[in-house]
Amino acid sequence: MASNGLVEDSFDLAALTKMYDFTGKTVAITGGTGVLGSEIARALAGCGAQVAILGRNEEAYKALVERLGERGKQLSFFKFDAKPRECFSGCPGYYQMHGQVGLPDQRCGRQ
Repeated sequence: MASNGLVEDSFDLAALTKMYDFTGKTVAITGGTGVLGSEIARALAGCGAQVAILGRNEEAYKALVERLGERGKQLSFFKFDAKPRECFSGCPGYYQMHGQVGLPDQRCGRQ
């Protein structure tokens, strides 16, 4: 057994690391200032992604950036309310900063 409690042969760490390497990718997260969205943002930043937080609560965004320390620099915030008709077309500031959506959050527009 490895020190983390897993059997050493149960996975290939190099393959796993490569699979979750989002370096050079931008991920947009609707609701990124909420409990689930902020944890997704934290995980993606940890995997090297630039994370565009599309949300309503700028204060929660600022708290997340502070909590992430150096990785907080990988986050950007866009005031946004994810209604079905708006989704990404309702957030022109995102396109000015990041261009095309690389990995859109599929929760956009769901109520």
